[in-house]
Formats: sequence, structure tokens, C-alpha cells
Amino acid sequence: MSVFGTYYALAPNAGESRFAQVHYVVTLATVVILTPGIAMAINEQREILAKIGSLVALLSMGLFALVVIRKGAGTSP
Repeated sequence: MSVFGTYYALAPNAGESRFAQVHYVVTLATVVILTPGIAMAINEQREILAKIGSLVALLSMGLFALVVIRKGAGTSP
């Protein structure tokens, strides 16, 4: 997530896009799902939340890649 934040700080026009807003929501969902999922997996309970959270994290990374491809790197003049 620090990579995401650094990119959006260096390219503020990218952070204003609709894809960036969707990316934020998906990344937030990743944290909410994956964190208890990992704890449950460590405690040898069901691992389904960790698996779902991992898939949502991959989706988040894909959305971030789309934002970077569409908006480029750095700031626009």
C-alpha cells in the first residue's frame, strides 16, 4: 500500500480518476478481509478469508496497474 500512496502523491492527477477511487475501495476491502483471514489461518481455523483476501489483493494490484498505464508516471505539466 505504501507504493500506491507514493505513486498517488507523485502523480496527483492519477488520484483523481475513477479507477483510483475504485482502487482505493478494493484496497480497503483487501485489508478488511485479509487481516482477519491471516489471523484465522495462523490459528488453524478456516482459511477461506485469507484466500478471498488474496484474490481481492490481486484485483487491487491489477487496478493499480491500470491506473499507472492510463495516467503514466510522474506529474503532468
